[in-house]
Amino acid sequence: MNTTILEKHSPCITGNILGCEGFEYKDSIFSIMINGDNNFINYGITEDTIVFADRDKEFIDGGINVYRLNDGSYTLSRSKKKADFKGRVIMSVNIYDD
Repeated sequence: MNTTILEKHSPCITGNILGCEGFEYKDSIFSIMINGDNNFINYGITEDTIVFADRDKEFIDGGINVYRLNDGSYTLSRSKKKADFKGRVIMSVNIYDD
């Protein structure tokens, strides 16, 4: 098992909030919910995944980049699109119990 991510971003509870250490709060971070895009299942990003993206991160070819489409919806892409680049995914969360 690759433990690099866990070492860098270990699970934590702070003030009754469950999260991951190593992500500092910045105004450039925003979240969206992904619906109907199954192109990122290998990354654990499925329908109803909450994705956190950072506007300060630049496009990386092969990375998970966030774009805003003309209709106002968001989409993810690993390559350049003719749409408004909004940032790069830094974390995703799936909630299995509500």
